[in-house]
Amino acid sequence: MAVYCLDPLADPRWNELVERHPEAGVFHTRPWLASLRAVYGYEPIAYTTAPAGRLLDSGMVFCRVKSRLTGHRLVSLPFSDHCQPLVDDPVVLAELLAALRQEASSGRWDYLEWRPLLEATNPPASESEQWHSRDAWVHRLDLTPEEDALWSQCHNTAIRQAVRRAEREGVEVERGRDERLLSEFYHLLLLTRRKHKLPPPPRSWFRTVLSQLGEQAEIRVARLGATPIASVITLSHRERHYYKYSCFDLEYRNYGGTQHLLWDAIVAARRRGARGSTWVSPTWTTSLNLQDRRGAAQHRSCHPPTREVLYSDGGWKMNLARNVFSYLPDRLLVMAKLSLPTHWMTPSMTTVATSRALIDLFRCPAAFAMVRPQAGLSSEAGFFRFGEDVIGWGRTTEGAVAGTDRA
Repeated sequence: MAVYCLDPLADPRWNELVERHPEAGVFHTRPWLASLRAVYGYEPIAYTTAPAGRLLDSGMVFCRVKSRLTGHRLVSLPFSDHCQPLVDDPVVLAELLAALRQEASSGRWDYLEWRPLLEATNPPASESEQWHSRDAWVHRLDLTPEEDALWSQCHNTAIRQAVRRAEREGVEVERGRDERLLSEFYHLLLLTRRKHKLPPPPRSWFRTVLSQLGEQAEIRVARLGATPIASVITLSHRERHYYKYSCFDLEYRNYGGTQHLLWDAIVAARRRGARGSTWVSPTWTTSLNLQDRRGAAQHRSCHPPTREVLYSDGGWKMNLARNVFSYLPDRLLVMAKLSLPTHWMTPSMTTVATSRALIDLFRCPAAFAMVRPQAGLSSEAGFFRFGEDVIGWGRTTEGAVAGTDRA
């Protein structure tokens, strides 16, 4: 069976497939793919068994990511929670995967990454260990029941009491896509990403997504008086609603802003005719607890690799970088992300990008950032200053450490 390539941004058949296939979502759409190309330069490409001029009845979409640091790779898709293959026939899916693996093994691509929902793809048992190497829970909430029934499904303490607290405190929700709301959202995102010790996507990414998706994307900001305390960007496609980029101010975490936004988004989506709402959490979160709290069904999103190294958990360089990023001023936190947009993809790729950031932003010796600790390696140390904070780092025979102290 022959496999063909097409440009999903230029070939009208791709849009037709996305509009009719039951597994298609917002991450398959042209506006999302166009955003990835506009901001990060990732060129989309789709693989299918349908030749040119024939009805497109199957397809898998990827982005081509080329980098001197991390090599050439296919990712389906960057910055996307999951990306289902739009394939009904398991024989066709097997042919597409075989063709992709052949391309990777031939040296055209260093590796590929694919993000399906596990239950829908049913990988062979012999590959289960490989396919489970890194994954996340995708939660889907059925929005067809009445609002009262949906409300009763929510956990009383974690969701309903928090929403009632927000209402008592006078927390209000504002919705829109303007620059003011984007600035408030991005400020809260910086706070949240700092808490998790990660740099944020550039502001231009969110501005482009809002512009490309139009009415399919919306910012929600929860306010306590005039103070933004939580925010989220919601996406929609056909009858599906996506809850993405949730962020909040830790100082106001007890006011129920995040839960208020969640319930507001659920109610609004249902009233617009959405039949399902989707969000993602990592697998280390207790899935049963999440199911109890929101009444949603879980699906495992797996990232099957072609190379085991793709899914290392980051190691000492990633741990060091997380500590460094948690103390950066907002300006430099954004700089670290902006200077490395094409390399910030997977945990192992993040370690490479982090090494570059340590060298470029902090003027660390290249040997510190790039050398892997081995037995007998001598200890070294250094420090750098940001305002009143002094961040120190050291390397030992067992790894690396970093910390901060007030000057």
